[in-house]
Amino acid sequence: MWSNIKINIAARFKTLIVCEADGQLSQSFAWNNIWLNQMWGAIDYFVVSSVNNGWPNANLVYGGSFGYSSNDITGLNSNIMSFVKAISDGKYHSNAWTFYGCQFEGGSLANNSHIECINCSNSLIRGWRFRDIRYEAHDNTMRLGILCNTSDSYADVQVDFMFAIGDVNSNTLTFTNGCKNINTAADAFLLDTGSIANNLKKAGAIYLIKNMDSFHYRSNTGLFNSTTSFSSYFPMHLYKLDEQVSIRVYANGRIFFGICDENMNIITNNDGLLTSQIDNIVRTGITFTVINNCLIRSGGDAATSYQQVNILTIPTAKYIFFCHNTIDPDNAIKIQVQRLSFKKMHKISFKGRVRPNDAYWYFSGLPNTIVTNWEKEDKYYITSTDQLYRITKSGVGLQYSGLTVTGTSGTSTLTVNAGDMTKFIEGAEFTIAGDSTVYKIKSMDTTALTINVQTNLITSPTTATVTFIAAEYELVNYLKTGTTAQRPTTLTSTQFGALYYDTTIDKHVFWNGSAWVDYRTTSQANSTATDIATLQTDFNALLEKLKSAGLMS
Repeated sequence: MWSNIKINIAARFKTLIVCEADGQLSQSFAWNNIWLNQMWGAIDYFVVSSVNNGWPNANLVYGGSFGYSSNDITGLNSNIMSFVKAISDGKYHSNAWTFYGCQFEGGSLANNSHIECINCSNSLIRGWRFRDIRYEAHDNTMRLGILCNTSDSYADVQVDFMFAIGDVNSNTLTFTNGCKNINTAADAFLLDTGSIANNLKKAGAIYLIKNMDSFHYRSNTGLFNSTTSFSSYFPMHLYKLDEQVSIRVYANGRIFFGICDENMNIITNNDGLLTSQIDNIVRTGITFTVINNCLIRSGGDAATSYQQVNILTIPTAKYIFFCHNTIDPDNAIKIQVQRLSFKKMHKISFKGRVRPNDAYWYFSGLPNTIVTNWEKEDKYYITSTDQLYRITKSGVGLQYSGLTVTGTSGTSTLTVNAGDMTKFIEGAEFTIAGDSTVYKIKSMDTTALTINVQTNLITSPTTATVTFIAAEYELVNYLKTGTTAQRPTTLTSTQFGALYYDTTIDKHVFWNGSAWVDYRTTSQANSTATDIATLQTDFNALLEKLKSAGLMS
């Protein structure tokens, strides 16, 4: 404890340095300053060990050049080598080690061997920090590290690169117990997207995504609109580039991205610019292709495993955007930049608007025009009109026709006779002609043209027409002031009493459940009646005006 330890060179042993805390001896190895120089040619270079509940905590390590040559490792007979390794007998796990200025370099290993720069697969370490490290992998036989792969916990390792090139990953890394816990310093880390799988709603031939980033639509027609062939890819993270930058991208699936010019127009491959951008990607064993003439994709058509690449943007690229896709929606993306590039990338938002929380976004169309199944309390945002709707009753958006089914009472399977099979959506509720029971779709088999419902059929329908339960909704953020022509037209009966200030007539109007009406009804002339019958007529005329104004029922 409280020692200054200096090691100039350690080389050509299976294990070079062990910092061990043994609970049966001194209990702790803590609060030391350790200076390292050359670490060369071993299986395990620098080991932190806890046995018998020992505490190897709160040490500072400075420097250390970790590497090897083929001659150094001949005869070591190990498939995994480790530059920095944490081990434990399971009784205690180390915390609060900080490494400054380590240099990791290697690669070109044979016989299925590889080196892990940071190997904590045997210890649930906490608060380990690597600052300003130099990392250079000659090929994918050197990797950053294996995080703890136990199911009940994870390792906490933060890595801040001063320089990095090569494959910073491991075949055993996952986003659950892996990449999310290899972090960079806050000032060098831009994005951790998470998965879209739980925020995805199929709507006929399109998809709706909840919490889409607000830059997504630049105008009423959209930055990425229907004329751009994005198909099932969703550009969700847009950055403005002050100049060329180097970006490290991690994904537990394929990587999709595109670039824009200074006018935010999407750059296509018509002039070969996307091919040039692909040439500026540093990767190991990963192919990139241009799809739809406007996107760059890693890997093939099928979903793939963990990937990591370095993208150096081409000079023409003034914006870069990254996509999610509906083919492998569990994919997640992490974006890291070196400190020098951090202030050269700026996240773009849409016209300064605040994105509605937990809302599905689309260009246009009311909820009852969207081919999907809405759940009660779903929120739906129309970007072209900046309107937010709340679903007040579960059901389908667009009602379908021409759908017929056949089934047998007492069973839960229906066969589709006629109509578009894709109109049946999991979770949607419907009735069958001749049967008032409301059935809910549990699952579908598009090959067998069958659907399964959650309750058994009461009747035995024969080519019976299907009628879906329609969703109901209300406008949440309607325009509160404007001209007569701008009065909102999509309020529902449940919004009785909503106010709107009409600048054309310079007064308030209110919603009576079906139309906008003036607070002030037309004037009523003084009665000149000289008999009861005429007075009654004048009084009834006043009552009619009050009723028309919505002031009386």
